[in-house]
Parts: sequence; C-alpha cells; structure tokens
Amino acid sequence: MGSYSEACAISGMEIAMGQDCLVALVAPKKWNPSEYEIIQPPIRGTYNDYGYLRVNDPMGALFGIESGGDYEPMEHGTPMWIDGKVFDFLGNIRGEFGHSTFFEDWQGHSEKLDRAIAQAREDKILWTSGALARPERPSDRMLWDGAIIRVIDEGPTADRIVAAILADKPLDQIISAYKRQFIVAIACDHLRKGIVPTFRGPQHGGGEGLIQFYEMVLTEARARITDDE
Repeated sequence: MGSYSEACAISGMEIAMGQDCLVALVAPKKWNPSEYEIIQPPIRGTYNDYGYLRVNDPMGALFGIESGGDYEPMEHGTPMWIDGKVFDFLGNIRGEFGHSTFFEDWQGHSEKLDRAIAQAREDKILWTSGALARPERPSDRMLWDGAIIRVIDEGPTADRIVAAILADKPLDQIISAYKRQFIVAIACDHLRKGIVPTFRGPQHGGGEGLIQFYEMVLTEARARITDDE
C-alpha cells in the first residue's frame, strides 16, 4: 500500500510527509448533526505519513497524547488537519470591520476563561471537602459565561477541559489549547469555511489548481469590496 497525504481543512493545501501541521478532532453537533464542532483542540507536530502525527507538543499531554510519539487521530475520532503556516496566519486576520485581529479578540475570552478556571478549582476544594454536592456532569455547573460556552460549547470538549482543570493540569497549557480552538472556530466563521473533517485528496500537491482558484477568489472579493464602497 502506498503512502498518502492529508489536506488542510481550511486552505485545501496538501499536508505531506514531514510538514508542520496540527490536527483537531471534530464531531457532528448534537442539535444539528449536519454541522461539525471541535471536540479536541488542535495538537501540533509533523505529518508522519499514513494519517499519523509525530507529536512535538507538550499540550497533547492534556488529552493523554505524549510528545515525541506518533498519534493516529482516526483511532480516536474524526480528524481535522490544518497546515501549520495557515494556522499561524489565522490569528492575524482582522474581522469584517477591521477593528481587531482574532488574536486580539482572544484576549477578552482568555480573561474570562482565567476566571472560570479559578472558580472551577475553588469548587473542586468545596467538592473535596463535601461542602458542595458534585454534579454528575461537571459541565452542568456552567463554568463559563456565554462567550466561553459559545467557543468550547457544552459537549465533550467542555467535559475535557473541566477534567483537565480538576486534575490540576498546567494552567498555561489549558489556556493555550483553547486559544487554538478559539482561533480556528472564529476564523472558520469569518472565512465562511465551516468546521469540517479533512478531505483526503488525490496523490499530488494540488498547488496549480489552488493558485488558479484563489486568484479568482481574490479578484472577485476585491471587486465586491469596491462595489460595496
């Protein structure tokens, strides 16, 4: 059996052997199965053929993925692959009205998440002491205000971050994991891309077709902006 590449779910570019990339896990939304949501934030590494990620990301330990080893996301769910350079650029995009970049938008969410984590750890002490009845599902405690719930939702992802908080995992890794998820989610929304599983393309780079396609998109987008003005 021959080797195969993956494709970046946002740009369509090939992700080939040895290339810097990230992979998240996605699943159909509970209340709208025709749309997907991220259930595990993107983990970074290099593509190691046959759908494997060679992990070089300490953040993976939050979800039981050890750095330095090979991780096969398809064994754990539905993967969404993202090219490393594409991901790094996403946070620098300015929204429709150009007031702030997606990285800047994250700062307000980060402050809210800091407060939510502090509250969760305080609640953990109360749960441990017996002063507070622990709910069956930690996410039922509504640890996040509306903005954070909108980003990480209330499904499996929320359960995973609550578990990481209650296990006293490193705070900086928790924040960084959900920063990545936030950036991908908001970028997909603004780019009208949608959060989707990766489509495994034909066994060639696809660069020529992508250049022609995005040149057309660039020309048309600029023309529409001029028309709106």
